Amino acid sequence: MIEGHEAQLVKARSDLVDIMMRPGPGLLIRPPLFAEKALRLILARRKWTPAFSILAVAQAVDARLQAAVGTCDRKVSAHLRRLALFRQEIASAHLIRGAFAAARAAKARETYERQRLNQDALDQFRAVLSVPGHKDDLAALELIAHQLRRIDGQSQAAIDAYRGLIDAIEKQQPSPPRNVLLARAKRGLAILRYPMAPRAAQVLLIEAGDLLVEFGPPRDRDLLELAETVHLDAITRLRLHMTLQGPQQLSLAQGHYRDLLRSLRSRRKGLFKWMTTEGKFAGHRVVELRARAKHGLAQVERLMNLNEKRQALLIASLSKGNGTPNHNRMPWC
Repeated sequence: MIEGHEAQLVKARSDLVDIMMRPGPGLLIRPPLFAEKALRLILARRKWTPAFSILAVAQAVDARLQAAVGTCDRKVSAHLRRLALFRQEIASAHLIRGAFAAARAAKARETYERQRLNQDALDQFRAVLSVPGHKDDLAALELIAHQLRRIDGQSQAAIDAYRGLIDAIEKQQPSPPRNVLLARAKRGLAILRYPMAPRAAQVLLIEAGDLLVEFGPPRDRDLLELAETVHLDAITRLRLHMTLQGPQQLSLAQGHYRDLLRSLRSRRKGLFKWMTTEGKFAGHRVVELRARAKHGLAQVERLMNLNEKRQALLIASLSKGNGTPNHNRMPWC
């Protein structure tokens, strides 16, 4: 019945518009939606003035048409919501496929296969931006920039991608999730700028650290983000011959890593209680965070040991772009 009424409404629309724009005795129309017998007789005479003189009929028809408009509006809104949901699912599928391809590329042994999988992952991430309503999808933009950095750590395309991501994030209102995403983007750009412009990289790392603590002391994964950011900042300062600030940042990074490990140890003892209070399960995340924190702490302590015993060796190696030295002899000059 609803489908039939809607079809009548659509058919009657064109006829009524034509008659209201060009009235004349030679034009015939089909009865509109919910047409009463009295209204049909008036339309048969092809005169509009008497129709508006019958108030009861006009009011009834107007009320029904208003109800039809409300029903159609609700249907359109529901359709748009479902369409947005389907598009979100398409975007999520592209992101997951890209993540799988990137993970397989990291384990590939053949160079050709690794390049093919990396390009496939990049294509999947870029496909998200072509989905209507996802032109500025931040997750896709971040993964595109990260993937470009993996393919070529010195490419201008990766730098431009990170800059575009930063511009898109900075338009949002400050919030803890926004700050974490922005800090991660600035740190990624700093890694790209570090080989050729270490001072610019240091500025980006300082800004990233400030973003992570703007809303208070971070926890869990956010604390790991802060520790890794301070860790990179310390390396950059040492390369710039900041012999006092570099070791201070190393000590600060060491403290962040230890705080995270201490928090995870206490989490392990009361994991079930934590899950009930937080309303989520993250046991596998605890294992991952612990492994990354231990690895970062070991690197920081090694740098601190090298700085105490062979500071000149460490700074010279960093200045030449060779990374941290794996030996204790003086570098060749």
